[in-house]
Amino acid sequence: MYFVKLQSGAEVAVQLAQTDRGRWRATTTDGATVDLEVKGRGADGAFVLLVDGVQRAFRADPRDGSFTLIEDDVEHEVEVVHAADLVLESATRHDAERAEVETLCSPITGIVLKVPVSKNSTVTAGDVVVVVEAMKMENSLGAPRSGTVVEVYAEAGQTVFVGDPLVQIR
Repeated sequence: MYFVKLQSGAEVAVQLAQTDRGRWRATTTDGATVDLEVKGRGADGAFVLLVDGVQRAFRADPRDGSFTLIEDDVEHEVEVVHAADLVLESATRHDAERAEVETLCSPITGIVLKVPVSKNSTVTAGDVVVVVEAMKMENSLGAPRSGTVVEVYAEAGQTVFVGDPLVQIR
């Protein structure tokens, strides 16, 4: 599945299937089809294709994978993106956004004794941000990264369980 975005802003989802050597059928999600046939290259290096029997010239930019439709000496930008690339891009962007914020979760079940930080506190990786008592032992929990405290979920006297969020740092 590919997504084709035209210079006009119109976007079309297209499934490509090779029907023969140098020939493809593009089917849109609404069922419309377009037959494509590669004819070769023009004198200017542009790819010449028959699109439903009409000759069209396309220039491909190998640096960014963009295409330009050349029609009556007018150039039209055409962006073609493989659906898998969009999914990977989205997941990568989501992971990057998530990586900006790290949440310290309780590694033990116990009672919070102290929370020596508050929202907007600046911490260095390893600084004590929560002290939890478990089995009559005080456990000082350190900041997982340097940054600014953006959320404090724990408070003194609260019972916390393994996996409970305590502090979030950006």
